[in-house]
Amino acid sequence: MGIYHTIHQWQNGGGLTVSVNGTATNSAVLPVGTTFARLLSTVDCWIELGGGATASAGSAGYLSAFSPEYVPIPASAQVSVLRATTNGVLYIKPCSG
Repeated sequence: MGIYHTIHQWQNGGGLTVSVNGTATNSAVLPVGTTFARLLSTVDCWIELGGGATASAGSAGYLSAFSPEYVPIPASAQVSVLRATTNGVLYIKPCSG
């Protein structure tokens, strides 16, 4: 059994930030060519991916605080985020590869 890592190249330009609070909040649409995104939140939260997605507790994906996660991103997608308990910030870095 081998261990390997897929290398994802960060896209030029800045990433996105989204406020994490008690109401589901959507990011801007991720740039054209984004195939993956690195997500890092300062608080535990729920995330949902897709066009017009809405995160909801229990039915969306759970992201632990300060645990970076690389996720595949569908074309023209947004990231929706909802806090688990406290307010914070979600950082999104678009990647390709």
